[in-house]
Amino acid sequence: MFTENIESLRYARTATSLYEACTDIMIQSPYVKYHPECLDTLVDFAQKASVPDVTYEVRHPGPAEACFDIAFNSAMNGGYFYKAADTDDGEALQWQVNGSGSQAMYSWLDSLNQEGLIPSFGCQGLTDELRLRIDEHLSGVPYAVERRKIFEEFFDQDAQYRFRQLMQNILGEANSLKDCCFSWDTVCAIADIFPQSFKIDPFKKKACLSVLLITCYLTRLGYQVQTDIVIPSDYQIPRILAFRGVLQLSDGFERALKSGRLLEPKCDAVMHFRAAAIVACRDLAKLSNVPDWLVDQALFNTFRVNDDFRKGALPPMKINGIWF
Repeated sequence: MFTENIESLRYARTATSLYEACTDIMIQSPYVKYHPECLDTLVDFAQKASVPDVTYEVRHPGPAEACFDIAFNSAMNGGYFYKAADTDDGEALQWQVNGSGSQAMYSWLDSLNQEGLIPSFGCQGLTDELRLRIDEHLSGVPYAVERRKIFEEFFDQDAQYRFRQLMQNILGEANSLKDCCFSWDTVCAIADIFPQSFKIDPFKKKACLSVLLITCYLTRLGYQVQTDIVIPSDYQIPRILAFRGVLQLSDGFERALKSGRLLEPKCDAVMHFRAAAIVACRDLAKLSNVPDWLVDQALFNTFRVNDDFRKGALPPMKINGIWF
């Protein structure tokens, strides 16, 4: 991928500028072809979407505290595929419960929460004793080193203070104006506070997911929320778009996905697929007159339980890492 495209992703300060950078990437891609004429078949799904209940993400009362819970969960949300130790070949293994990576993650977080090992506002810093206890829970979990860094960031008192101020500034406006706004600036601000958790991925998928889920949570609480971000592009929405003919992959890239092997998250094909999904979903949002984040939820919640999709879709992108 051209270096300037990566830099455009990293330094985009609006959802529109990131969309434009993704469009440039997609246009030059030998791995992904975009068929915007197929978007019309998805408009009905987008327009009928409802805001999901995400209270399962929240452990602590209070809107700002709930936002912190959601951000921490989002930071951990990924790294479901991995290689067996001391092997270079073979299909990727999956961290899962009942076939679900996210179910495995939430079950793991629940066990940590029962022992008081999940960070929250006002909690003590990460002591040596807490580190040892958390390390016991990290044993055998994929990408333990990366997850340990996430714990370090979310237990950090300065980071907690900065996140609280960010959320209170936004929610404080809601108290007087009866609405609140999230933008790509919010995504970037969260990534700046927790760089190991959110900033390494140039698409900032997990920071986008945080804002998306916070939007859902606050909307269900009765806030009037305006959110202008791109979708949290990982593997699910791209493969849904491919299944519906919106995105067409090269033969070589299809073979790589079907091989069951881990792909590097920075490889061109993976990056192009994710960029194309961002473009297609923003275009679908415009066609449907709904925000990008609701398009994401419409497609995800519709097709994850669709039998035809389950049987006929390409396998997910299995990446070597915890970006998604």
